Amino acid sequence: MTRKPTYEELEQTVRALEKDAEKRKKAAAEARKTSGRLERRLKERTKELELLSSKLLNAQEEERKRIAGDLHDVIGQSLSAAKFTVETALEQMSGDRPTLSLNSLRALVPMLQKASEEVRTIVMNLRPSILDNLGILATISWFCRQYKTFYAAIVVEKKIDISERDVPDSLKTTIFRILQEAMNNIAKHSMADTVQLCLEKTDNLITLIIQDNGCGFNVKNIRSVGSSGKGFGITSMKERTELSGGTFQITSAYGKGTKLQASWECGQIRSI
Repeated sequence: MTRKPTYEELEQTVRALEKDAEKRKKAAAEARKTSGRLERRLKERTKELELLSSKLLNAQEEERKRIAGDLHDVIGQSLSAAKFTVETALEQMSGDRPTLSLNSLRALVPMLQKASEEVRTIVMNLRPSILDNLGILATISWFCRQYKTFYAAIVVEKKIDISERDVPDSLKTTIFRILQEAMNNIAKHSMADTVQLCLEKTDNLITLIIQDNGCGFNVKNIRSVGSSGKGFGITSMKERTELSGGTFQITSAYGKGTKLQASWECGQIRSI
């Protein structure tokens, strides 16, 4: 004959069921909170990506406009001047004045030389051939020399503690684009007079650090994609780093300069 549970046993069972129900209720509430946070984060991330996509399209159009302007203002003018010089020389030759026509043709040489140099500059700014031919270390040295030419008041202290073979080919373009964006931001916004540039490998980690002694800024205020050109630049560098498998950090404060750090674990690097 089955024994009937006592009142105390029934009461204990009821309390256990109530506790279990409370736990389930709390778990369900926590799950709803987590789901809500994830949903909000997904919406925020989607908005960030939409803004970034818009900015990328605008940046592409601005770059095309800049290149078109360079081609028209510099190359176009040089070629027009060369055309005029050749026409003048031909007229002088038909008029039996060979000395004048020879001088006109000689004057053509520096014009064509200047046009050639401008074409080389435009191409190098788009993608330096040295990156493909000699690698990232030579490209960094070339970039720093060019940077010094344009921004003589900014001292670049360069430290390279990595060999060319330690940088995967898939990462070289990413490193250069982050360097290019960061250094241009420094020149435009920071009012710095010294930049410390470091590319190194320690154990299994490749790290790029760019630090300036400029005016600094509030990272929270400017990190939004839509906030400014500099905000877009920071977002672009962060996206490049993370898409290639790395981590990106930027720290700054008013009057204390800015430090950018991008790091990649060698086994986690991806092509983009």
